[in-house]
Amino acid sequence: MFNRVMGRVGAAALVTVAVAAGPVAVAHADAHEANTCASQVAAYDGVVSDLKAHVATRDSVNRYSQTAVDNYNNRLHELKAQLETVSTKRASCEVAVKGLGGAPADMPTEFTSLSSALGTSPGKDAINTFVTGFGKLVGDSFKDERLQAKKMPAVGDKDLAVPGGQITAYSDGSPAISARAVVPIADVVQLSQFTALTPVNQWAVLMARKNYQWMSNQAVLSQSSASAKAVNGLDSDWTSMQQTLATETKQTLSASIDLLIKSQ
Repeated sequence: MFNRVMGRVGAAALVTVAVAAGPVAVAHADAHEANTCASQVAAYDGVVSDLKAHVATRDSVNRYSQTAVDNYNNRLHELKAQLETVSTKRASCEVAVKGLGGAPADMPTEFTSLSSALGTSPGKDAINTFVTGFGKLVGDSFKDERLQAKKMPAVGDKDLAVPGGQITAYSDGSPAISARAVVPIADVVQLSQFTALTPVNQWAVLMARKNYQWMSNQAVLSQSSASAKAVNGLDSDWTSMQQTLATETKQTLSASIDLLIKSQ
């Protein structure tokens, strides 16, 4: 009788301990995206390591001690809950980065202080100061990038913004063209929850390839001109496309900001 009772207790304990489960699957982004999602990846890896170490102790648990079994399983459930949380945060970050066009150029250390100076409810002066400072940090970061699925045009290529126009050259022979934000940086920083992002995530949004395009200097000058004649000199189809692109890009940026907030 005693042996039969102990057999039942032992069997019950073994079934309880057998609930152990390994890490859940999570879709990982390419390694080059880790510069934006580094903290999320580290948190995920840390919990996976803890979970593996805990599961490895399963065979040493005293299956005839309900307390030992409960302690093991309670810790197991705690780690599984943590894993679900860090997996969700990591996935949110990686999906956001992919939606923005991939990992941005490495963030300069100076950007942290620039972000801090912007604050959480920036006024016009603070925004203008931020935009100027950001422009200096960006430099020629996009020089070798494909923007809106197009490589940087060469001298003599057709200028889509100007009817019959061509890409001209600077005095040094390089094309008179630049990477321009579809949604102006001053507008990006005013998108909902942008200032609640960490500096790393702000940088990812501001440097999103999805928000940049190659534009000739002539088009830039015409767009920013107060002269109706200059603006009217732009190709009407191109101008219409710009309006559509700006609307779609703002939606993409807002969606990515929401995901990045969830990843923090």
